[in-house]
Amino acid sequence: MTKIAERYPCTLMLALSVCCLASIVWLLTHDGCAHPIGNSIALVVYMTSGTLLLLPRAVEWFDRYLPDMTEGE
Repeated sequence: MTKIAERYPCTLMLALSVCCLASIVWLLTHDGCAHPIGNSIALVVYMTSGTLLLLPRAVEWFDRYLPDMTEGE
């Protein structure tokens, strides 16, 4: 049985995008003093989903454009 992320990559990206957008909307529309725990949770969700969305692209970019350290040997 394959993992859901491998079987449905677009669904995973869409779910992460929705989480990212929902958390940034929460952060921009609610006062930090009135909802400190909610804002902390929204910030953690925003950072985690943003990192998971950008990580595959960053790895591709690093692999393509940064030199391999073992090429000189």
